[in-house]
Amino acid sequence: MEFRMTSSHRSWWTRASGSVFIGLLALLLVQPVPASAQLLQPTISTVGGGGEPASGNGDGGAATSARISEPVGIAVDAVGNLYVAERYSFTVRRISPSGVITTVAGNGTQPYNGDGIPATSAGMDVRGIALDAAGNLFIADGSNKRIRKVASSGVVSTVARSGLAFPSRVGLDRQGRIFVIDGARVLRVDAGGNAQPFAGNGDFGQGGDGGQALQAQLENPTGLAFDAQGNVYIVSGERVRKVDAGGIITTVVGGGHFRLDPVATSQRWLFPRGAGFDSRGNIYVVGWNNTVQIINASGISENAVGTLPLAFAIIASAPFGFSGDGGPARAAMLYEPEAIAIDQYDNLYIADARNNRIRKVTPVPTPRTPIGINAFAPYRTYSVGSYGRSIAVADVTGDGRDDALMLTSDWGPQAPEPANDNMLNLFVQQPDGTLSAPLKYPHGDNDFVKAVAGPATGDLNGDGRKDVVVGLMDGIRVFLGRADGLAAGVQYKGIPRAQPVHSLVVVDVNHDGNPDVVTLSGGRAEGGSYPDDLYGFLYYYGNGSGGFGSPQFIAMADQHSWGRLQAHDVDGDGLQDLMGQWADTYQTVDGMWHYRAGIAWKRHLPGGGFAATRFASIEDAYSFSATFAVGDFTADGRKDVVMARSANAPTAAYALLAQDASGDFKEVRRWQSYDIPQEVRAADMNQDGYQDLLVIHSGWHAIGYHPGSWKGLDVEVKYYVDESSNQVQPALAVGDLNGDGCRDVAMGDRNFGLVVLAGTRCFRRLSGGQPRVPPRENPATTQSPSSADAIAADVTTPPETQLPVDVSPRRRMLALLFALMALIGLAGWLFWGLNGFGKSFWVWRGR
Repeated sequence: MEFRMTSSHRSWWTRASGSVFIGLLALLLVQPVPASAQLLQPTISTVGGGGEPASGNGDGGAATSARISEPVGIAVDAVGNLYVAERYSFTVRRISPSGVITTVAGNGTQPYNGDGIPATSAGMDVRGIALDAAGNLFIADGSNKRIRKVASSGVVSTVARSGLAFPSRVGLDRQGRIFVIDGARVLRVDAGGNAQPFAGNGDFGQGGDGGQALQAQLENPTGLAFDAQGNVYIVSGERVRKVDAGGIITTVVGGGHFRLDPVATSQRWLFPRGAGFDSRGNIYVVGWNNTVQIINASGISENAVGTLPLAFAIIASAPFGFSGDGGPARAAMLYEPEAIAIDQYDNLYIADARNNRIRKVTPVPTPRTPIGINAFAPYRTYSVGSYGRSIAVADVTGDGRDDALMLTSDWGPQAPEPANDNMLNLFVQQPDGTLSAPLKYPHGDNDFVKAVAGPATGDLNGDGRKDVVVGLMDGIRVFLGRADGLAAGVQYKGIPRAQPVHSLVVVDVNHDGNPDVVTLSGGRAEGGSYPDDLYGFLYYYGNGSGGFGSPQFIAMADQHSWGRLQAHDVDGDGLQDLMGQWADTYQTVDGMWHYRAGIAWKRHLPGGGFAATRFASIEDAYSFSATFAVGDFTADGRKDVVMARSANAPTAAYALLAQDASGDFKEVRRWQSYDIPQEVRAADMNQDGYQDLLVIHSGWHAIGYHPGSWKGLDVEVKYYVDESSNQVQPALAVGDLNGDGCRDVAMGDRNFGLVVLAGTRCFRRLSGGQPRVPPRENPATTQSPSSADAIAADVTTPPETQLPVDVSPRRRMLALLFALMALIGLAGWLFWGLNGFGKSFWVWRGR
């Protein structure tokens, strides 16, 4: 019998194989591969301790059945033996790769009783341990004031004593040099066994970064680590500090302003205790915050074991206890862990001191570096000399450069500043990119006419310069832009019973080509509340020369309370629509009153004017009326809204209201925020074509930056600024305030005045020139495979940055297209396969 492949068979095989290939390719393209599937989530288990043997400590048996007494040090050798320092049993024990535990040093008593004897007969005050490349064990013998060595023969000796007062930790670098922590110093043992100063001047503190390590302060150092380049790392106080080959000391972990942030040097640490490196160059830090953090070579930190909660605190700490064995390491609980070790396979071992256990964690993915890293230069402040209020950015002088505007009020009659109170401050950008001292323009001479809203900007007279409008307690005041600054302000009054301006925008209401001003107004200039007060919109129609007539009042037809008026092209028709927040209360049938809030918008009609108000609400709306930002956050070409709940964590939150094809907004995501998101704003800061989210974390000295991408908003990176909380909106503005082509962030603060963060990582200049920095590389080629898809995946994103990622219609269309290709491939395989099989059968039969 013989099978012959004819030309028709070969044709069938080619067609079928091609169809299968297309189908498989389509399936691969359609099927998302989450980060957790690209590298298994790290799992945690106990490899020693937790047992209650009937007698003794369990030596000679399974390590998991043994008793371990408060492990404070841990080391692992090249063949996988674990060495554990037990503080209160005064011993060092070894766990073999097969899981059997034995004692290798210490007789259970603390006093020194001699050298040259079996290590198991020696008294010692075990404080820390380390191994050299040959497998020799070194012990910090604290109260006995010496470093002990246990050779492979099991005999103990003293290798250092001179110069030691109370050695609490010991470590060896890759050259085999011995380092010792002794009080507020780190010492290095020379060839003669003498401990010589290496870092620390003996004073407790954290000063000295950038200088010689010998002149720096150290605060209660507790751990040592060494990288492949020979740098020494010292766990000290709330930091991990690095001493390079030149003896210069710097902080690489901790010492920051925030309890949580992806940037390791922006975090504050609660008592870090130990550190270590894996084969990929990641550093791990363990501490009494009951977590282990992993930090990549770029200084980006993530939870490796345990999870720091997004909860109100000055310094974050995870809950303590024992749990999680057999599950994800991030979900586990530790209790004041003291030390870590990493083996050659990047398995992590933890001395879980108060749980009296040794825990093992399978390899942890390298953290992904967020897009928002190094996006801004350090902040600068510009004083206004009085109570700072709201701001704007616009080209007032018409020279093609953005200028900054800021309103002031006053500190009250007890602290008058006549030259600075109740002024519109103009910071003119100079040709060299600097901002001038503020030019000052009075916006009111008494409480009834001073500015309470704005500033808003627009070219009101067609001269190519941006003019400025501020809202008063009675109407508006208009400042026309000039080459040398601003003209004196001109007031245009409101109407009785609807005088004070709550917020305002510049928009061409009637499409006559002349910008108009729309204000959200209500009540009386003198204050108080009366039954006949009016609330609604005032339309100040522009005459094209910068002037305005009497306003038209449009009553608010609904009972909702609007706030924070903004103008955006919501429906994509090229016309600016009105948008604001609304809030009200309602009563249910049981008589209970409830709070609700959301977004309100009025569509700009092609013939002029605005349509009836439409509303979108969010669930559990309490305090969600603080601020909102409008931008395309889902990369589908439609405007969306992010609202913020301005509160401390864990209550602080964001809600994403996505716009659907019908133009309605629906809440699709909600996620936790860092404390007090006072104001949010959308802007494409890096000019990559995606909308980013900026946040003022009021009272926490932070401007948060969530870069946008085709997947949605990336994790937040916070930038430290001087700020005083309770900013008057609008307190965020965006523009190029130094002439370098990148967008900058301006913030208004009541104490510090104008605060500017200069953008440094834009991909295109605002003028349309060449990119300032190289375009971003494909993350798949620059990041660890474990960290792809990090924006949406739990495995790479800390809990405080679990962000909304919405799949856009374009992606859905691509997915459907690829799925159709897969079906075509499968059908082709079946058709040609069965047809070809029939022909082959008859050829075979014919032989």
